[in-house]
Amino acid sequence: MSVRRPPRVTRRVALLGAAGLVLLADAIARRRSVRQTSQPGLLVVQIDGLGLAALRRAIDGSHAPFIGGLLSRGEVELDPWFALAPPTTPASQAGIMHGHNDEIPGFRWYEKKEGRLLVANHAGDAAEIARRQSDGQGLLAPDGASIGNLMTGDARRTYLTMATVAEEPRAPGTIIRLRTFLLSPLNGLRIVAGMVGEFVAELYQGRRQVVRRVQPRMHRGFDSAIERAVLNGAVRILSTELVMAEMRMGTPVIYVDFTGYDSIAHHSGPERPESLHAVRGIDHEIERIVDAIPRARRPYRLVVLSDHGQSLGRPFGEQYGQSLEQFVAGAMGDDISVRASTETEHNESGGIIARELTALFGIGPLVDAISNVSKRIGGGPEEASEKPDLVVCASGNLAHLYFPIDESRMTMEDIERRYPGLLDRLIDHPAIGCVLVRSSIEGALAISRAGRRRLDRDELEGQDPLTPFGPLAAPSVRRLDGFSNVGDIVLLSIVDPTTGEVVSFEDLVGCHGGLGGAQSEPFILRPASWSPPREPLVGAPSVHKQLRDWLLDLKA
Repeated sequence: MSVRRPPRVTRRVALLGAAGLVLLADAIARRRSVRQTSQPGLLVVQIDGLGLAALRRAIDGSHAPFIGGLLSRGEVELDPWFALAPPTTPASQAGIMHGHNDEIPGFRWYEKKEGRLLVANHAGDAAEIARRQSDGQGLLAPDGASIGNLMTGDARRTYLTMATVAEEPRAPGTIIRLRTFLLSPLNGLRIVAGMVGEFVAELYQGRRQVVRRVQPRMHRGFDSAIERAVLNGAVRILSTELVMAEMRMGTPVIYVDFTGYDSIAHHSGPERPESLHAVRGIDHEIERIVDAIPRARRPYRLVVLSDHGQSLGRPFGEQYGQSLEQFVAGAMGDDISVRASTETEHNESGGIIARELTALFGIGPLVDAISNVSKRIGGGPEEASEKPDLVVCASGNLAHLYFPIDESRMTMEDIERRYPGLLDRLIDHPAIGCVLVRSSIEGALAISRAGRRRLDRDELEGQDPLTPFGPLAAPSVRRLDGFSNVGDIVLLSIVDPTTGEVVSFEDLVGCHGGLGGAQSEPFILRPASWSPPREPLVGAPSVHKQLRDWLLDLKA
């Protein structure tokens, strides 16, 4: 007589049961501390890299029907704000979340005394940048949530946040929420379908640009397709679910960053069809979030903003047949050793999702490819065994040149003695619109082929080199010059006065980090019933102050 054994409990069911118990305990604890309340919360949605002009183009072309509807009904109002150099995510998010962003001169930079190259999309470096900016009193302190960001804003809970991405897999609340979401077959199907769709679309649209001879353009292959699959597929879907989970818990301040548009615009151009289509996907996620507000434990007020815009431009290497670091090294002389960070901007949080998909759905080959694109979790850049002669750190159409031979910033006179004729060769290059350098005699200088401006004394010889870069160029570069980790020489590319196009020192056609074009013109969208800013918002810290003021009004 055979004994019938009970069916074996599968690993998936066991995980789901454990996750459910943890979430239930967490929900009970949170419900005791945060009951249903009429006190409004603040929900900040960042559309990474979407400039004001590109948003208006998306609205006019029906690529943002939900946001456009809110505007047409008068429920929200749209205000510009102006990002001082460098308009990059680490600088802008530090300013918006923490109220200050000093000593962040680009997306990547070199610290001469330590011989360290910092790159904001390296998890270890992002953690160090956040540590330097944090005073424990950020926008999301003490009980806020950060989702998909670079900085933390001193949030208690962080998900897919670069500054804490190495710690998140060891944080029980974070990993349980991720696994609970991924355990649903429907959610898993949505993520896999979204990733495959974005992967195929990137390859097809890249080929279509070649066939149609779109200019400027760059090579779009498997790397950009995998990046897009992660950011505009899996991360976008998962971020929305995490926002709604925090809303159900009544979290008072939630800040989420949707990075898919920024990634696609880097490769295709900020106002190209595929980039605007990415805006439509994010617009849909915002609509889903707003539709979930009635089920939240508190009413939420929505603010949608961007951290910077993007400027269209042809990559330097494509236009001149050599990279910027190759040109500078050649202008310095023979046998020059060079160090540079050439990888493009992307979000390392894909590694977490890749591991979860591998464990829960067994789609190893696809996810292994995604994992290979992501940087190693918790690591920073490899350190060079010997100091190079030149370090080049590009952020869009801005580049810092460092000469590690001297631990302090080299003056114009020192550079000319060490590398005779280098400055003249840089100034004369057709892609370079302005050179920033500090003279021991004249102070900070902005120099072009047509003139020079003494920034400390605000004196001008010939034509103003900063005129093509807009009315805020002088305060931007003057502030940049005051950073301890600014390059010995800083380069800004030319700007087309008609189109606003620049020359990208990175291998990107949509770029940001310098001055010129739409990159310095992000936006902020707020409820129409709120008081507008009393004065123009200049610099990310001013956005932080405005958000603080609105938070105080909510609590009144």
